[in-house]
Amino acid sequence: MRSWQADRDWPATDFDGCIMKLLFVGLFLLLLGGGPVSAAAVAERKVVIATGEHPPLLSEKLEYYGVVARIITEAFAYEGVTVEYQFYPWVRAYKMSEQGTVDGTAYWYLSDERKQTHLYSDPMFQEKVVWFHRKMYPFDWEYLTDLKNTTIGAVSGYTYTDEFYQRLEAKQLFVEFVSRMEQNFEKLIKDRIDIYPESELVGYHYLFKTYSATTVSQLTHHPKPFFFADGYLLFSKARDNGHALRDTFNRGLQKLRDSGRYDQFLIEAGSNLYLK
Repeated sequence: MRSWQADRDWPATDFDGCIMKLLFVGLFLLLLGGGPVSAAAVAERKVVIATGEHPPLLSEKLEYYGVVARIITEAFAYEGVTVEYQFYPWVRAYKMSEQGTVDGTAYWYLSDERKQTHLYSDPMFQEKVVWFHRKMYPFDWEYLTDLKNTTIGAVSGYTYTDEFYQRLEAKQLFVEFVSRMEQNFEKLIKDRIDIYPESELVGYHYLFKTYSATTVSQLTHHPKPFFFADGYLLFSKARDNGHALRDTFNRGLQKLRDSGRYDQFLIEAGSNLYLK
């Protein structure tokens, strides 16, 4: 009986070479973690993310750079990628990513305008934005139309709701814009504005770090949230590796969620763990 190898009609050296190539490719994919991997994702073992101060979620002064940075770092770590953070004013951080000076920027709410220049990751964090006000100010609301006689503080460059901007443009809301969150809380305490929308977690973190307990006790927030906002990591379309990095991050983020460590990070975010 003739063997299968004796029946083949190609040289033995070619067959052996094919086997070696298959083994090499298999080993290569195994080392990379398996699955579809693009050349760009393989080559990019470090990403540079431009961001700004938004404690306790993001800050150069916090342990892990804050809970959002920790989520980003650990998600990428599951895929063998390290992260370098560069802190700038928010407008500059976004511009650098838009121009492709860095790989991406974190973290931002959903925006059709930003989709023109960036690729959005899967949602990685959700904030509850509430209306802060003085306890002595008799504030209640159900719809934005209820705020027509209210002086509202806001921050230039922040993302609010479409209805908010529509009513602002129609002059149905009176809004005073400033460049920083801190200015609005100062104005609120001094009775220069009536209400100010801010992330509940971010707002109270700032207040308790900045003011005395007596001063903070003068403020509160309305129990009805203004809105809930998902935060995303954005990847620059000006870079060729944007799609590969976005897909790599999303895979790592899912692994982080599945591990249970994601929920652990959120629990710890409310503690002093992130304070140096």
